[in-house]
Amino acid sequence: MGWKEKDNLRKKLVDRHYVSCDEEWEMGYIVRKIAEVYGVGKAIAEDAVKHCCNEVKAPRKREDFINCIDEYFEDFCRLAKEANKNF
Repeated sequence: MGWKEKDNLRKKLVDRHYVSCDEEWEMGYIVRKIAEVYGVGKAIAEDAVKHCCNEVKAPRKREDFINCIDEYFEDFCRLAKEANKNF
Protein backbone atom coordinates (compact mmCIF):
# COMPACT_ATOMS: atom_id res chain seq x y z
CA MET A 1 0.00 0.00 0.00
CA GLY A 2 1.43 3.37 -1.03
CA TRP A 3 1.69 6.68 0.78
CA LYS A 4 -1.56 8.05 -0.65
CA GLU A 5 -3.56 4.99 0.39
CA LYS A 6 -2.06 4.91 3.90
CA ASP A 7 -2.68 8.63 4.37
CA ASN A 8 -6.26 8.23 3.20
CA LEU A 9 -6.85 5.48 5.76
CA ARG A 10 -5.42 7.56 8.59
CA LYS A 11 -7.26 10.80 7.91
CA LYS A 12 -10.31 9.61 5.96
CA LEU A 13 -9.58 11.80 2.92
CA VAL A 14 -9.14 14.97 5.02
CA ASP A 15 -5.51 15.70 4.12
CA ARG A 16 -4.79 13.26 1.35
CA HIS A 17 -3.25 15.90 -0.94
CA TYR A 18 -1.04 17.36 1.78
CA VAL A 19 2.05 16.42 3.76
CA SER A 20 1.94 16.92 7.51
CA CYS A 21 5.38 17.23 9.07
CA ASP A 22 3.70 16.72 12.45
CA GLU A 23 2.49 13.20 11.63
CA GLU A 24 5.23 10.86 12.82
CA TRP A 25 4.01 7.86 10.80
CA GLU A 26 3.91 9.95 7.60
CA MET A 27 7.43 11.33 8.14
CA GLY A 28 8.72 7.81 8.81
CA TYR A 29 7.12 6.54 5.62
CA ILE A 30 8.54 9.41 3.57
CA VAL A 31 12.05 8.92 5.01
CA ARG A 32 11.97 5.20 4.17
CA LYS A 33 10.73 5.88 0.63
CA ILE A 34 13.36 8.56 0.02
CA ALA A 35 16.11 6.23 1.25
CA GLU A 36 14.82 3.51 -1.06
CA VAL A 37 14.26 5.66 -4.16
CA TYR A 38 17.42 7.75 -3.93
CA GLY A 39 19.64 5.01 -2.49
CA VAL A 40 20.73 7.10 0.50
CA GLY A 41 20.98 6.41 4.20
CA LYS A 42 18.32 7.28 6.75
CA ALA A 43 20.20 10.35 8.04
CA ILE A 44 20.42 11.93 4.57
CA ALA A 45 16.75 11.14 3.90
CA GLU A 46 15.81 12.73 7.25
CA ASP A 47 17.85 15.84 6.38
CA ALA A 48 15.95 16.14 3.09
CA VAL A 49 12.59 15.84 4.87
CA LYS A 50 13.57 18.42 7.52
CA HIS A 51 14.74 20.76 4.78
CA CYS A 52 11.46 20.48 2.87
CA CYS A 53 9.35 20.75 6.02
CA ASN A 54 11.04 24.12 6.57
CA GLU A 55 11.12 25.16 2.91
CA VAL A 56 7.53 24.30 1.91
CA LYS A 57 5.10 26.24 4.06
CA ALA A 58 1.96 24.66 5.50
CA PRO A 59 -0.39 23.55 4.20
CA ARG A 60 2.18 21.55 2.22
CA LYS A 61 0.75 20.20 -1.00
CA ARG A 62 2.13 16.71 -1.65
CA GLU A 63 3.25 17.71 -5.15
CA ASP A 64 5.15 20.75 -3.82
CA PHE A 65 6.81 18.64 -1.14
CA ILE A 66 7.91 16.00 -3.66
CA ASN A 67 9.28 18.73 -5.95
CA CYS A 68 11.27 20.09 -3.01
CA ILE A 69 12.73 16.63 -2.33
CA ASP A 70 13.67 16.25 -6.00
CA GLU A 71 15.38 19.66 -6.01
CA TYR A 72 17.18 18.81 -2.75
CA PHE A 73 18.71 15.71 -4.30
CA GLU A 74 19.55 17.46 -7.56
CA ASP A 75 21.57 19.98 -5.51
CA PHE A 76 22.99 17.20 -3.34
CA CYS A 77 24.22 15.25 -6.37
CA ARG A 78 25.65 18.36 -8.03
CA LEU A 79 27.59 19.27 -4.89
CA ALA A 80 28.86 15.71 -4.47
CA LYS A 81 30.14 15.69 -8.07
CA GLU A 82 31.87 19.03 -7.56
CA ALA A 83 33.48 17.79 -4.36
CA ASN A 84 34.77 14.66 -6.15
CA LYS A 85 36.44 16.81 -8.80
CA ASN A 86 38.52 18.48 -6.11
CA PHE A 87 40.04 15.21 -4.89
